[in-house]
Amino acid sequence: MCAAFCASSRADVTGAGEAGVDHIVDGLACRVVKGTHSGKGGTVQDRQTSKSGHVTITVRQANGVCFKTLARNVVPA
Repeated sequence: MCAAFCASSRADVTGAGEAGVDHIVDGLACRVVKGTHSGKGGTVQDRQTSKSGHVTITVRQANGVCFKTLARNVVPA
């Protein structure tokens, strides 16, 4: 029963995506405005969409340090 419920609930959100993050692409200079990494900035290196539709990105700072954050927390620099 759980497998059937999980499959049906996942189907409802698959492909839903996050509104307003289509402009966040690899190579974009960005600045984090919300969340744990707010105030940091760098270049978007990796964009992934989870099964639940949340878009995550990896940001590489100028000093080489990388961190992951949600794309909705980022604006172009």
